[in-house]
Amino acid sequence: MENKLLDFYLTPEALAENEWVAGVTREKLENTFPDLPFSGLMKISEEELTKFLQANLEFKPRSEQLERDETFEQLITYFIIRNKEGQIFLSQRKAKGGEARAHGMNLIGFGGHLRKEDIKGKMSSWLQREFEEEVKVGSVENIKFLGLFNDDSDELQGVNRVHFGIVFEMTVDGKVEINEADKFEDGGFV
Repeated sequence: MENKLLDFYLTPEALAENEWVAGVTREKLENTFPDLPFSGLMKISEEELTKFLQANLEFKPRSEQLERDETFEQLITYFIIRNKEGQIFLSQRKAKGGEARAHGMNLIGFGGHLRKEDIKGKMSSWLQREFEEEVKVGSVENIKFLGLFNDDSDELQGVNRVHFGIVFEMTVDGKVEINEADKFEDGGFV
């Protein structure tokens, strides 16, 4: 059955994919983590974060309205790619494709919205879809959970205030190739 009400709330891409994104109300985040609003990486155990998400995670249809709703923090899986020599893979967003408010920005990692279908197994498994969408590597040697990332600055016209990230470091072997060449410039290790 077609639902015309969803046409208003979902982007065409989300409507086509029936994309539901994970998130938590800002109030629950601030009540649980009194250091919010912090900007930067907050160390937290994977077990503590999993317990919090099990009790508070909600799913909402992805929409332009949701992308501006500062009462709901959308959860982003974010991964930093490091090679065996300890260098970090850097790239840059192109001036088209993806989140318009982030065009031209430099990247030290990749990621995207956590969807309902992504949540399976260990938290590190939640990265799989985004990883496969965005990059191709020779092999992944290790995945390490780093913590929660938050940035309430207005640097990206509010995009940071409606997202928070679970951050991982992935140690890889071999060449890294960008799969989404329409969104990202070729990168390199530095």
